[in-house]
Amino acid sequence: MTLQTLLFLFSTMLLLLGILGFALKRDFLRRIIAFNIMSSGVLLLLAAFTQTAETEPLLTGVFVILFIVTTVLTALTLQMRNQLISRFHQSDTDGKIDSEIGP
Repeated sequence: MTLQTLLFLFSTMLLLLGILGFALKRDFLRRIIAFNIMSSGVLLLLAAFTQTAETEPLLTGVFVILFIVTTVLTALTLQMRNQLISRFHQSDTDGKIDSEIGP
């Protein structure tokens, strides 16, 4: 089994797990994680298609940078989610839900 076949199988597995997690889960945090797994699967799939005997180091560097960018974007999204939740809990000092709070 070649490296290209292993990358293709692993990336397909990650892509399918990400799609299933994104489709089946309703929690925002789990959907973000599933989307990150799905994007990593897509990047590995692209790496599997471009894997040849004469792999250029520049192409490998591009894929590493893309992995880093997707991880950083996921971390920023999770941080924004945490800030929104903390603001929501701070504004709800009386313990009422939004529909009970009058104008």
